[in-house]
Amino acid sequence: MKFPRTPFAVALLAVFPLLASAQLTGSVTLTTNYKFRGQDQDASKARAIKPAIQGGFDYAFGESGFYVGNWNSSVDWLPRNSIESDIYGGYKFKAGSVDLDVGAL
Repeated sequence: MKFPRTPFAVALLAVFPLLASAQLTGSVTLTTNYKFRGQDQDASKARAIKPAIQGGFDYAFGESGFYVGNWNSSVDWLPRNSIESDIYGGYKFKAGSVDLDVGAL
């Protein structure tokens, strides 16, 4: 099977300005206890300190307003469950003097 090069090249050229001004950021956090809505995300009740390592990446498509990201955390609240992984994306824009962000997780 031969790959059609012309449509791929046109698509790449159309996206190139967005890639040229794109921004990739990341973060890493070490916490003493990961809680979500007041609930410990570590089932071991015997320990006072329940450490978790967290981190993720965000990718902004230049000045277009579009972004995607991934956030992860170690967890221990179900058998054979050791990581929470959240994927999200959205679009940030201005509506007059108000900044809006429409996204999904």
